[in-house]
Order: sequence, then C-alpha cells, then structure tokens
Amino acid sequence: MANLPSNLSKEVGEQLYQSLLEVVQRQIEQQVPNTFTFSRKPTQSNSQAASGLIVQKAGLDGYCHIFPVFNHMVTENWRLVILDTLQEYNALFYKALPEETTIDQWASLQHFHEDFLEGTASPDPAEIADKIIEWAFPPPRQPVLPFQLDVQRLALEIVAHGRRLRFTDADRIRAQWLQRMGRLQDAGNAVNLHVTVDLRQARSMVTTDSLHALEADLHCLLPDRLVWHFPSQRDGRWSLRQRVILATYESRESLGRFRKLALVAVSPARRRDPQRIQLQFEAVIPENHLHRWDSARWFWDERAQNTADAQRWGIEGLLLDILRQDRKLSITALQERSDSASLTRGERVALAILLQDEGRFDEALCLFDVTIGENLWKVIGNEKVYFRYYHYPRTQTWTTAVQNSMWQCAPWRLLPALQMAKDKIEPLHALNRGKHSRIPTFRLYALSGQRDARKVSLVVSAIGRDVTHSKIELTQTGSNRRLAAVHWQRPLEIDFLRYGVLEGILSD
Repeated sequence: MANLPSNLSKEVGEQLYQSLLEVVQRQIEQQVPNTFTFSRKPTQSNSQAASGLIVQKAGLDGYCHIFPVFNHMVTENWRLVILDTLQEYNALFYKALPEETTIDQWASLQHFHEDFLEGTASPDPAEIADKIIEWAFPPPRQPVLPFQLDVQRLALEIVAHGRRLRFTDADRIRAQWLQRMGRLQDAGNAVNLHVTVDLRQARSMVTTDSLHALEADLHCLLPDRLVWHFPSQRDGRWSLRQRVILATYESRESLGRFRKLALVAVSPARRRDPQRIQLQFEAVIPENHLHRWDSARWFWDERAQNTADAQRWGIEGLLLDILRQDRKLSITALQERSDSASLTRGERVALAILLQDEGRFDEALCLFDVTIGENLWKVIGNEKVYFRYYHYPRTQTWTTAVQNSMWQCAPWRLLPALQMAKDKIEPLHALNRGKHSRIPTFRLYALSGQRDARKVSLVVSAIGRDVTHSKIELTQTGSNRRLAAVHWQRPLEIDFLRYGVLEGILSD
C-alpha cells in the first residue's frame, strides 16, 4: 500500500486512500464524461485494498496510474505515472521510501525503466485531470509553413550588415598590406584579431614537420577573411564563446586521448569583454567542436582563395538562376524531370533547396537518401516527445530551432561526410581483430534548456555499414563527437548569392 501516515489505523487509511482516488476520478469525469475507464490496481500483498487508480481510454495504448502519497502531515500530494503499454498490475509497484525521495527513485523494475514516460506531482486533482486529458487528447501536429522570401532576405541582410561592422574598408586594406609585409600581429590588430601564438614555445611542442606547417599557416593566414567569416549570430555579430579550429598539428608528446595541438580562433565570452577574436595555439579535441576549418581553408588561408565552387559548396553545377525564379513553378518543373531520372546532381541540389524553402523537408532530404526520424518529426510539428526516464514538453523554441536546422541543412553533404568518417575509422578497427567497425554517428548540436549529461540532440547516422543511406533524428546522447558545420550546413554564400545580398568582401 502507499506510504500512509503512521498515526492512522489501516481501516481509516484505506478509507482516506479510496476517497482521494474518487476525488480525482470525479474531476476527470466532470471534464470529459464517458471517455475513460477506471479500475483499481491491487497492492503488492494481493489484498483487496487498492494501491492506485488505473485510467485507460479506448483506442489509446497505455494507461495512467494515479496514487496519493503522504508526508507525516496528512496532505494530498498526487502522483501521476503514464505508461505506454498495458502490463499486469503487479508488474508495476512502488515501495515506501524516505520523505525526501523523488518520483524518479520510486521503482527499479524493468517495467518502469522500459515503459515510463512521464511523472508529475500536484496537490490539485483538477491539474492531474488536465494532465490525463492532455495525454489522451494531444493537439494535432503543426504543419510546417513555407519560409517567406522577404523574411529570409531581410535576415541575410542583417547578417551581412553585422559583418560589415566588424571592421572598415580602410582597416581591411591596411590588414591586407600588413599581412603581405609579414606583420601578422599588426595585421590582426587592424581588424580586431589578437594573435597570441608564440612560435618559440610551439617549437618544443610539435614535431618538425608540424612546425613547418604551423609557420606556413601563420604566414598565409588572412586576418580579414578569418574575422569576416567567423560564425555569426542572427544580428551579424560573432557568436560568443565560440571556438573555430583552423588546423591541427602532431605533438611531440602524448596529450591524452583524441587531443591534438591546434590553431584556434576564439570569440569573447561576454559582450562587455573586448570585442576581438583571439588566435591561440592550444590542445583541443577537434571532433568536439562544431566549427572546424581545417577542411575549409578558404575561410582564412591565402593558398585556398581560388578554391572552386564545387569544393566550397559540395556540389558542381549548381544553377543559382533556378533558385531565383518562382519557387513553386521551379519545383513543379524539376519534379517532373526527376520522375524520369534526368536531373543532374546540381539540379537535384537546387530542387532540394527549393523544397526546404517550402518546408517540405522529407522530400528534400529523400533526394539524397536521408530520412527524418519520428522524434524529430514530432518536434518539427511542436508535439511532445518522450525519451527514457525523461519527457520534454512542447516548446516553440525547440520547434523553431529544428525547423531552421532542416532549412539550413545540406543533405547532399551528409553521406559523403559519413563515408569519409567510415574510411577514417575502418583502418583503426582493422587493427583490433574481432571488433566490428562502428556505424558513423555524429551529434549535430544539443537542443537548449537541458542540464542532463545525456542531452536531447540532433544526430545524423548511417543506416547500415555500407553508408548508402542516412538518418537525422532526435535522440539522447552523452557523446561530444560532432559533425563539422561545413559538412552538414548549406554554405551561407549560396544564400547570399541567390537572394542578391551583397556581402562586400566576397566580391574581392
């Protein structure tokens, strides 16, 4: 039986227990009559007294188990547990625990661990009734509205304007001149880049070949390009607490698992701090960082400024003119040709971008053998999503974040990135006989407002070991292994060009 106050007799306690269950049952019936079925859950000792109220709804999997909990003072403190599959009553039971015990510590049975969805506590029976009704009658999935062209163009213009404020044209010209003179420190200061790399200290840390590579990278580093392309917020100012890995180098000594010495650009932690980018040389775990430009050197390296569009954008033959025409007419024309498999890869990319603009994410990603998981679809549609031991309410913040991510996604880049990861890890697993190679899986980013070690994150993974299909899903993960943004986000340059937003430095 539930944890009744010790000063009550068994008979009085059972009567109080039953009366409390009847109160919440009446509350449910008042709001939604003749909808639910009610039954009593037997106690662990198999006596006739009830240890809770079972609530079910026809046509809906799962049930609600309601039971009161008492402190030393007699108060009604309702506990509601919603389970997604109907089990035997004795498959779920609770033991009396100390007063400070929380609901998450009540049970350790397999049934609880596998089927628990949500727990809540309230002294108000009406609030419990509202929770049950919300569970039984969830709101419909919200449709994804098309992205408005004017809104997207304005957002890009704001970003471009914010970037122009990072330094003046005169500062940029001065930085370029100083860089050609070999005065990297002064060139950086001209465009708010503070270079703190000490080559004398680096000589004792890296191998000879890596030292030559570091010296060449510093000699060819373009401060104005680095500051200009540094990741932005929506207002065009650089993101706070952001680290960008420019290049990695081999160390003379072991730095720990996965750690490497790297050239890193770091933004300020707060707006009140000096607003400049720090160029540092430090040990990092590269795969834990979202922005890794060692494979996107055109953002900062003079030697990569003539990189072709096909490499920068991940696609050859992208027709920007198609993206500037009427969206719906272009989609119709391209889809008619896609049925006959006559589209070039560049045209398929254009079709995917147009479908993303329309909010038709599943069709866009399907063009490149990428599927969207059920949990991700729920959050896209502003539905409640459940994970083991945790539930997350509907939140517009999450919905907006994942919709923007699906719009910014470059589906044509996902499979090549996963294949590249597989090619990298397979030789390592080949050395360990008897071990299977892992299916490439990367976290893209964690959703906001979470404090747990295992966070709900947007994750991309290969389906099968042959990496011919992939899937984007929301799942809980404690891994910090991330896919670099340049391998899954659409280059901002494409949007600047197709919307006709003059970014300034791009034309130089």
